Amino acid sequence: MPAPALTSPRNGTIPHYSRSAIRFERRYSPLGYGSLLVKPRPQEKQGDPLEWVLKQAKFVKLTLELIYALAYQNGNDALRQFQYLKIKMTDSIHPAVRGGGMLTYPSGAYNHETMISVPRSEAEALRAAPHIIEILVNANTENIRQQLIVHHKGRLGSVLFFNALIETIWSMLGELASLTPDIADTMIGFHDTFAPVT
Repeated sequence: MPAPALTSPRNGTIPHYSRSAIRFERRYSPLGYGSLLVKPRPQEKQGDPLEWVLKQAKFVKLTLELIYALAYQNGNDALRQFQYLKIKMTDSIHPAVRGGGMLTYPSGAYNHETMISVPRSEAEALRAAPHIIEILVNANTENIRQQLIVHHKGRLGSVLFFNALIETIWSMLGELASLTPDIADTMIGFHDTFAPVT
């Protein structure tokens, strides 16, 4: 059975920059937008909205880049990722929120906002990166549940249950992030492999 098509509000047309999202969903599976909704309408189970897929992809890439920057303690790369984010800066003069802004990010099928401190130096970016990774991974894995099962000969095993493929992806990002101090040697070539083609 073929995977449901991505849905687009533009009279069914899909912009050229979205072809990789379409190839991914056709090759693997829809990311599962409809199964993450609290009360989905029938039409919302027909496919993943293109804008949602692209936003998830943007934040997955951001998280991978931040993990890479942390693994190599590359403050320049970490700071660059924060500069790519569109953070709505606050105009408050209150010391607790001065220099901060609202980050809008995907959380399952919905968007959430949180106040973050915007780093202005490489050192600040490296200190802020783990917190952003934590926010993003936790927001997109909150529906995952673990159960124990009894295997052959009475051995216990652990099984994770996911509602959507995107939760699996975020779960793997969390696993990768938790290995950050130890993964620099295994990530040789990672940056070149995922660099954008110009």
